[in-house]
Amino acid sequence: MFYWPFDPAVQTRGRWWRRGGPRSVGFASARGGGRLHAACDLVVPRGTEIRAIADGTVLDYRHFYEGTWALVVGHEHDGFQPFIVRYGEVLGPEGGIPWADGQPVRGGDVIARVGQLASGASMLHFELYATVQWPYPSLSIARRWHRAPESYTQEERSAIQSEGRWHYDFQRRTDLADPTDFLRALQQGRTPSEPIPYSRSSPGQVVQMEEMLVTPSDEFLREQALLRARQAQARRSAVMEEQLRQWYEEQGRLIRTDEMPFRGGARIPGPLDQGPARPHVGCQYYWYDRHGPM
Repeated sequence: MFYWPFDPAVQTRGRWWRRGGPRSVGFASARGGGRLHAACDLVVPRGTEIRAIADGTVLDYRHFYEGTWALVVGHEHDGFQPFIVRYGEVLGPEGGIPWADGQPVRGGDVIARVGQLASGASMLHFELYATVQWPYPSLSIARRWHRAPESYTQEERSAIQSEGRWHYDFQRRTDLADPTDFLRALQQGRTPSEPIPYSRSSPGQVVQMEEMLVTPSDEFLREQALLRARQAQARRSAVMEEQLRQWYEEQGRLIRTDEMPFRGGARIPGPLDQGPARPHVGCQYYWYDRHGPM
């Protein structure tokens, strides 16, 4: 069973479900140095109790950001491959709950309390990873390199990308997943879909770049442009294929390729053909029945 990370009576502030955009607390929002936000921030008061979303095991518990800590849990659930959640920006052992690596957690139990950043803000930084690799390389590139993201040279960025373990624009591992829909399902009491690595997701995962305060890396922009081009091509192909299907059905001449040897069929030009010698690729499955409609 899955659980929303707060008591149902707790109200979150901020549009954590909004992907991209300036000053947003949602996934893929702009951050300093060209980095994109790798989590959804659920803004709630300091000290708010955080519940485990499912059964699991503590993988790490350490300092995280601006005086707060992060609890990393490897979760397991029937029908899902194990995945990781980093419950970030929580209170440390002095005000929260002390944990040791390897301790079990139970879904629905209180596992941490929301901390407060040096800026005064308080929230749960919910970061999702689609796989469990343990011992794993650091979830964040900056922790591994011990440097600020904006200090990397282009050669160093290329070296990071070539390793195949890091998604540079998010400064995270490549199994980082977009937690937006996952959290929506939890909030609505539904079972979420299994996390999918953002870097390997389908062409539906285009980040809206409008009004972003900083420009992501050139490689990320090229990636987004390619995704948009693939989406447009898929839409055009679907429309043309449907037009062809309807036209052949209206003619009463729809016959599948695998039937052709038995019915003596021969392909005829369709409405989208560019002449008899240059048929449209979508026509390859439609044939004329010399003996008339079945």
